[in-house]
Amino acid sequence: MDVAQDLFDKMHEMDSVSWNVLISGYAQNGESDKALSVFSQMLVAGIKPDNATLLTVMSACSSVCSVESKVVDRIASFAKSVNSVSVSTALLNLYAKVGRMQEAREVFDAIPEKDLVAWNAMIAGYAQNQRPPEAIELFRLMQKSRNGVKIRPDGVTMISLIDSCSQMGALSLGEWVYAYIRKNRIEADTVLMTAIVDMYAKCGDLDRARCLFAEMPEKDLASWNAMIID
Repeated sequence: MDVAQDLFDKMHEMDSVSWNVLISGYAQNGESDKALSVFSQMLVAGIKPDNATLLTVMSACSSVCSVESKVVDRIASFAKSVNSVSVSTALLNLYAKVGRMQEAREVFDAIPEKDLVAWNAMIAGYAQNQRPPEAIELFRLMQKSRNGVKIRPDGVTMISLIDSCSQMGALSLGEWVYAYIRKNRIEADTVLMTAIVDMYAKCGDLDRARCLFAEMPEKDLASWNAMIID
């Protein structure tokens, strides 16, 4: 990145593409703080960020330990003026990361045509912020068709629901979610099965947790930890 930065600094005119390349380069190399710093410089230079800039910057925000409120507000001021499901979804993810769930929900509700990624992001946001009842309620809302179109949940959806059941200690609800997974033939990979095992263990049904753990064809470190810790 030193070479890229040096070439950028020597440019006489920098357009949005030039800035995007540099920001993306830092983000892809794990230097999220630097990516955010370059983004700030871009704004000072009077260059308006486009969709690519916003998506890259919000992705970088998800990789840093903490994000200042003023940085979030600055990004949001641009993202809210864009008519893009992907940008709106990235923004609600950012709000969820910093615990601003009311604003995340406002962004979600404003999306006219919500896709699965948007639904998953909002449900996961509630689960990650220890608000499992809202996650479950949103899933129920997701099941209702809109204009004849019904969103089919996937494994990502189920992980958030199972985690919510674990937080609440809601064994019967967790069993219902697991039954839903099997009935609808949703692929249960190692990550999802680990979440299910963890849910049973946290809800006090250790026998069922051990049984499902034993049946898992593949186990990773998280799978073993779910059994050992619980």
